[in-house]
Amino acid sequence: MLVFALQYQEPIDRITSDKSLKRAKKYELDDDEWKIVADLVAVLSKATLFFSQDSATITAVILAMDKLNNKLNQQMKEPYHSAVISAMQLAKNKMDRYWKITDLSNVYRIAMVLHPGLKLECFCEHSWQKEWIDTAEKLVRKEFTDKYEKSVETTDDTAADVVRMQHLIIH
Repeated sequence: MLVFALQYQEPIDRITSDKSLKRAKKYELDDDEWKIVADLVAVLSKATLFFSQDSATITAVILAMDKLNNKLNQQMKEPYHSAVISAMQLAKNKMDRYWKITDLSNVYRIAMVLHPGLKLECFCEHSWQKEWIDTAEKLVRKEFTDKYEKSVETTDDTAADVVRMQHLIIH
């Protein structure tokens, strides 16, 4: 919607500044407000498109949160309007709160580690904290040991399955 407004800024300005359209006048934006719109588009457009898709898996959301968090850190150094900087700080605070919530459930870490395209290497590549990576690996190993390893009779085949499962976590 903001991208559309920017594309049609000139006709929107003409309509909202038309004295004969008294109700439209209250929607008129000054140059400072148009600058805020432009700044918001610059900051939010890619994230909005991503989250508008129907492919929101746990792993996709976690990676998107990481990317958005990094982008916010970078963008907050840009000379945007003070209102946009304040909004980004509020968004960053909200992201920090969401990160804390993901730490309350093992599901997030286990899903990330068991994802075929991610695993533990993904966290290293994205410079996640070593403590978080170690905890994620321990959680997956514990879940496997508690729920699956003990539930099968140990034979040569199941022992090989255990080794394969442990290999899946890391490689």
